[in-house]
Amino acid sequence: KFNNCLFSFIKNTAEPGSL
Repeated sequence: KFNNCLFSFIKNTAEPGSL
């Protein structure tokens, strides 16, 4: 599901420290 990818991306942006 592409939704999963989108959710992951949003979560990454929301948490600027996952990188």
